[in-house]
Amino acid sequence: MRIHAILLAISAFKGYAIDASDGRIGTVSDFLFDDESWVLQYLIVDTRDWWPGKHVLLSPHPVQDISYLDRKIRLTVSRELVMASPP
Repeated sequence: MRIHAILLAISAFKGYAIDASDGRIGTVSDFLFDDESWVLQYLIVDTRDWWPGKHVLLSPHPVQDISYLDRKIRLTVSRELVMASPP
């Protein structure tokens, strides 16, 4: 039951806008968890509005702030660093 609750809670963040330190990079499209510990490993970010045709894996560590009212996640990293993230 605990895992089900975690998945329901995290799914609320799908579609949130993601802003790097120097501008918008895209939206949260999904998540990757460690299959044994259920720790969030990556956000899957759809960057097609900024970087056409790309989805990148982004560690949750650079998340600086989450605005629930604005449905926005701010990062401490630049767009350049996001471009270097794994596809």
